[in-house]
Amino acid sequence: MANKPIAFYYDFNDSFSFNVIALLRDLNFEVRIFNHCDFSPEHKADLMVLGPGPGHPNDYILTEKVFEHLKRYPDQKWLGVCLGHQILGMSLGLKLIRLEQPIHGRTLPFEVPPWPIFNAALIGHKIDVQFYNSWCLKPDKLASCQLVEFNNQVFSFSNNQLLGFQFHPESVGSAFGYKLFVSDFDSVYTE
Repeated sequence: MANKPIAFYYDFNDSFSFNVIALLRDLNFEVRIFNHCDFSPEHKADLMVLGPGPGHPNDYILTEKVFEHLKRYPDQKWLGVCLGHQILGMSLGLKLIRLEQPIHGRTLPFEVPPWPIFNAALIGHKIDVQFYNSWCLKPDKLASCQLVEFNNQVFSFSNNQLLGFQFHPESVGSAFGYKLFVSDFDSVYTE
């Protein structure tokens, strides 16, 4: 039996962490969990995951360390959900803005883009996804990634190193859960 790929999960003391970790395990990852305070510039895994959490990315010392890590290890794959999405998006130069009205517990339509990460049967379809955020990334056509935008917000982005979701794919309010994704994360980051 082949070894499972390893994901390092950085927890921002958020109750949704348990759901994201379960989703990663459903995708066949061995998950090693770290508190966000324990991030090390030396950490390397098949996938580094920044989970959801409260507040602004600048509230966490980890944010600057992640920026340094991204420069040091340009081949390291990252996944960000909600707060993690915002941290990774800021590393791409995307601006973070406070929403006039937070989106907490709201379901919005997400048109599944033709990225390799997504289940081919869902590409091009609109599905419901759940949001819990007070901040959002502002779209920028000059960003070095592919963007999915809605109402002047970045819902998702991807390039050859980073993948981010503002929504919570692990939430019961999001359609399909782990079935939204393909199982081979190693080949899914877009150019």
